[in-house]
Amino acid sequence: MKNNTLRAPLIKAGVVLGIFALLVYFTSTSAEGSVWNSLGSIIVFLFRTVQLAVGLALSLLICLAVLIGIFLGAVALVNRDGARRMYEALVETVGRWLQPCTGLLRRDRAAELEARLESFGQELKTELSSGLNRTARELREAQEVLENKLQSLVSRLRDMEEKAEQKAGADQVEELAATVADSGETLAKLDQAIARIEAEVKKAMDQVQAVSPDSLLGDLPARIEALESQEGSGVEEKIVALQEEIVAIRRGLDETMSAVQVITSRVEAGPAAGGDESGSGNGGEEEHRLFSYFEDPADRAKLAELVGSTLKKDMTYSQVMEFIGQEMGPEAARIISEHPSLTKDYIRQRRRSA
Repeated sequence: MKNNTLRAPLIKAGVVLGIFALLVYFTSTSAEGSVWNSLGSIIVFLFRTVQLAVGLALSLLICLAVLIGIFLGAVALVNRDGARRMYEALVETVGRWLQPCTGLLRRDRAAELEARLESFGQELKTELSSGLNRTARELREAQEVLENKLQSLVSRLRDMEEKAEQKAGADQVEELAATVADSGETLAKLDQAIARIEAEVKKAMDQVQAVSPDSLLGDLPARIEALESQEGSGVEEKIVALQEEIVAIRRGLDETMSAVQVITSRVEAGPAAGGDESGSGNGGEEEHRLFSYFEDPADRAKLAELVGSTLKKDMTYSQVMEFIGQEMGPEAARIISEHPSLTKDYIRQRRRSA
């Protein structure tokens, strides 16, 4: 333990004494005899010694490489596999000898790689920050553009709503005009029916006044003979014809009375009744005036069903009216063609209620 402790100081003392001895030797042997010249000579000597050692080491390595190459070439002439195995073993051995040096190189490379990675990270961070800033700026610009477009769309939507409200007012005016036209048409028909009924009543009164009991009784035997002479089938046919005429007259009177009731209710209700009638039309189809022209309840139900089937389709009024006429037959088509305003009003009410 003491020997190991004293070895290092002894070596250092020996090196110092050797340098001092060399300094004294060069000083005493030099022509000038100065200390600085002696130090320069020592430094030159050390440099040449190192140079000689490096040259000897390189020459030794070159000689060994040449000798090993000659040896492996000679072996390869005899056995290539053996030469290959020897070469691999030599490379492995040299690698183990040079492992400390390679470790130093690897540490240097690792430090260099870390420095490069750090610089690359800084560059990447800078590029990402600049790219994010540019992207954020573009997003803000796009957001401003979208906000402007949204505002323009909102303004256009408001304009369309105002136009729709104005159009709705025009539709109400059209509906009112159609109602007035239908009322005028109904009044004209009512006047004609009343005039015809007055003429028939006047004619009947004239006939009643013209017939006296004496003339009736005086003509009774001849009429009885005439009836007896006629065949029973002819009398029955006349009776049936008279019944049909009576039914037709009653039907016309019913239509006239219904039209009179509708006109009376409209006259009593006034202009405000138009909105109430459209609201009540949403509750049921039987209240609409168009159904007064269809006597059969089945036709009314079929008309309501056909109009309801067209509510979800993009069809115009003329297309809907043509479709109803094709489905219900020529009679319904005639009624619809005679009353287009009522038909459009009924379709409009159904669309609003849907």
